[in-house]
Amino acid sequence: MKRAIPTLILICLLFNSCQKKIDGSTKESLKKSIAEIEETLDKKKKKEFRESMGLILFRGQLDFFSLTNGGATKKLEGLQSVLDGMTADDIIAEGNKIRKELDE
Repeated sequence: MKRAIPTLILICLLFNSCQKKIDGSTKESLKKSIAEIEETLDKKKKKEFRESMGLILFRGQLDFFSLTNGGATKKLEGLQSVLDGMTADDIIAEGNKIRKELDE
């Protein structure tokens, strides 16, 4: 039993490190990595992922419109950096969080 817990933790860590992550280093790599992630998802999870991405982008646009032209580009770059390193599960969790905020 003492060996089972560390083994399970190791398996979870390995599983999480194998999930594809969004690369937000450039606009092109962002688009490519999102497409690659979508290819790995089943139909239901892909729908959740797309809806969550829409919510994240919508929230970013609300902030975007509140900025002057000079700050708008920085905001979009900031959105890339927010998405950078996120997995599909991270995106869906963030989408659920935004949904709850909007319902309040």
